[in-house]
Amino acid sequence: MDEINAILYERKPPTPTAEKLADFRKGHEAVLEALDQLDEADLQRAYDLTDPTDKRSLLAGIIGNTYGHDLEHLGWIRERNQK
Repeated sequence: MDEINAILYERKPPTPTAEKLADFRKGHEAVLEALDQLDEADLQRAYDLTDPTDKRSLLAGIIGNTYGHDLEHLGWIRERNQK
């Protein structure tokens, strides 16, 4: 995954920090709006309905693809931003 992220990072021209922050905030707002439509039952249902072996809940999937994912890459992000 780190190799793929590195390739994607190299393909995209540098983006001003203000633009990155605006994109982040826009995405964050979209996630909050989507979450606002869910109730507790939605959050407890299966994350991947096509894979019966995947026992994660939707909530676990959301965490893994939002702040959990950010934390996973935090060191890499910091390293790239110091260059």
